[in-house]
Amino acid sequence: MSAAERFAAIDRSEIVLNSQQCLHSLDQFSTCDSCLGICPVDAIQSGKPPIFDANSCQNCFACLPACPTGAYSADDAVQSLLTCATRFETKTTELLCALHEDSDIGIQSESTAVQIRGCLAGLGVGTYLALGALGLEKIILRLDACDNCPWASLQKIIQSQVDQANQLLAHWGKSEMLVCVLEPDTRSVPRPLWRADNPPLSRRDLFRMAARQGQVAIARMMRMHDHSKKHSLGRDRLRLINAIKHFPSSEDVIDTSLDESKFNLLSVSEKCDACMACARACPTEALTYELKGDKTFFSLLFNPQLCVGCELCIHVCAPNAIELNQALTFTQVFSYVDARKVFESEIIPCAKCNALFAPKSGQKLCSLCEFRKKNPFGSKTPNLRPTDAPVGRQKPNAS
Repeated sequence: MSAAERFAAIDRSEIVLNSQQCLHSLDQFSTCDSCLGICPVDAIQSGKPPIFDANSCQNCFACLPACPTGAYSADDAVQSLLTCATRFETKTTELLCALHEDSDIGIQSESTAVQIRGCLAGLGVGTYLALGALGLEKIILRLDACDNCPWASLQKIIQSQVDQANQLLAHWGKSEMLVCVLEPDTRSVPRPLWRADNPPLSRRDLFRMAARQGQVAIARMMRMHDHSKKHSLGRDRLRLINAIKHFPSSEDVIDTSLDESKFNLLSVSEKCDACMACARACPTEALTYELKGDKTFFSLLFNPQLCVGCELCIHVCAPNAIELNQALTFTQVFSYVDARKVFESEIIPCAKCNALFAPKSGQKLCSLCEFRKKNPFGSKTPNLRPTDAPVGRQKPNAS
C-alpha cells in the first residue's frame, strides 16, 4: 500500500485548536514554543496564538501531548491503546504507527504488536507510564520505517519522550522498559498484530476482561479530565500524574533524576504582598491560595506536579517575589500528595481600596495605592518586555 493510500485509510479525527487555552492568549510575554516546529507538514505557524491550518493537518497527533495546557484537542490513539493493553496475554508489546509499511514483520515472538492511529509521537510520556502501570514489562517502539516516512521529523520527538519516560520509570527500577528499534529487520517473527481501534475479541478475551477489572479501571482513569473554563492542564501531564498514582509504593524505589523532564519547583520571597495575582493567573492551578481566620491569614500553595513552567506567575508578580527552578529529582515533585505551602502571612484590608494585602513594617496601603499616593499622575508598566530574558528563572544547581 502506498503512502497516499495509507493517508486515505486513516480515520480522520479532526484536531481543533482552542486559542483561548493557549499560553500566548493568556500571557503576551509567553515564550512557549511547544507546538512550533513540531508539525511535520507545517500546519502550525508562529503567532500569538499560533495559527493552525486544519486543511493541511494529516493527524499525526504530535501536537496533542506537546501542548502544556491542552489547547489542541482531538480523539487521539491513546485510550484505544490502553484498552488493548488490558487484554494482552504477554508482558511485551510492539508499537507501530499508522504509516508503518512493514507492520507484519515482528521483532519478538512473545509480544503483541499494536498499530495505532497517527504517529507514535502522539502518545506522549504519560501514555508510556500508563502502560507501565497496567503491568507491561517491555515496550518496543518500531522506528525502523521512520526514514521513509513523511512524518520522519518526529522521530527525535519520539526518542525524547522515551528518554523522559525511562527516566521516570527508573524510580521503580524500570529504566529500560522502553526500547526503540531503529534499523529494519527482514526476518519476520510470528506474533499477533492488533489494530488499536479494532482489536480482535474472542470469548476468551471476554472472560479475561472480567478477570482484569482492576486494569480496566486504571485504563479508564487515564481518560481526559473535564477542564474548567479558566484552568486546564495538558493531556500528557494529566495521564502521567494519574499513571504514577497507580504504581505500587515501595521502600525500594529509587529517587531518580528528572533532568530530562519538564518539572519545576517554585519559591516565594518575603517581598510577596499577598495580592493573589499569581494564583488567579496560573493556567493549570499549580498555584492556589487559602484565606483563613476570617480573611486575616493568607497561604500560597504550590503543586509542582501541575506546574508547566509557563512563567505567567512571574510575569504578573509586581514585587518580583517568585522564582522557578528546574526540579532535580523525582521525590522533589511527587513526594507530596497535596500542594505544599510556599508562603504565608497575616493580611489586612487596604486603608483606601479595602483590598487584602500582606503589610510590611506598619504599611496601611496596598502596593498599588501606595504607588498612586507617591505618583498621582504616574503609571506603572510591567517589569518584563517580550524581548527581555525571562526573569525569576534559575538554572538548576546540583549541589
